[in-house]
Amino acid sequence: MKFVFKKQNDIEYYTVPKLFEAGFYNIFTTRYHGHSFSEQELNFGTNCGDLEESILQNYTDVLALMDSTADMAVKSKQTHSDITLTVDTTYGGEGILKEQRYPEADGLITTEKDLAILIFFADCVPVLIADPVKKISAAVHSGWKGTQKNIVGKAVEQLINEHHCNPKDLLCAIGPSIGVCHFEVSKELFDDMTNRYGNEIGEIRDGNFFLDLKKAVTLQLTAHGVAVENIAVSDLCTVCEENLYSFRREGEKAGRMAAFIKRRV
Repeated sequence: MKFVFKKQNDIEYYTVPKLFEAGFYNIFTTRYHGHSFSEQELNFGTNCGDLEESILQNYTDVLALMDSTADMAVKSKQTHSDITLTVDTTYGGEGILKEQRYPEADGLITTEKDLAILIFFADCVPVLIADPVKKISAAVHSGWKGTQKNIVGKAVEQLINEHHCNPKDLLCAIGPSIGVCHFEVSKELFDDMTNRYGNEIGEIRDGNFFLDLKKAVTLQLTAHGVAVENIAVSDLCTVCEENLYSFRREGEKAGRMAAFIKRRV
């Protein structure tokens, strides 16, 4: 499975066609062609100086591509936890039009056809999961803390144990995030993560330590029975790509992209 770049209604985004063919809209937004910051950018972050009405218009435009609206979408409430919450249509609009009732949830799962779910990101790893057999979708935010806590692996366990999914049926998309080229970390974190997931997720260059979070997430998926051929991994680094937001590159002023998933059929 592979990612492709698309432009629709002036909105530029990345998507995995195999997920769409399996019955799931899936969108990983980019930085440009929205209503934020002088009507030039497609920001979904609420703590970077953007106007609330601009963010809402961005939601409206992207959700329209998925035959959805803001009152039938749910955003995660991210605290770098390992918590994934199952939501239904009664949660519609939470995180977008109204405050979430849940204190934290870095992942969302839904069985509802008419509900779009999403996480937001800028360097952290966005993961979308679809089960075309059980007709279930999930969206998971996995920064280094979430990756360390195995949030994606735990989300798959939840799909298996609570929703009776077969991991061999799961289709997964790991979106753009900070790459091993730029994710320099302390030796302590490097040692901890390579001890957990193996040396293949780490690189040492000129005495400095770098981690490949997307590879770590891939290993979490395969460790829980997801087939390698059912995992699409974006090769884009958010720090390298100017059309993507990066907290590491831009600091506090960085906006946020969003990853959306919704059943089509």
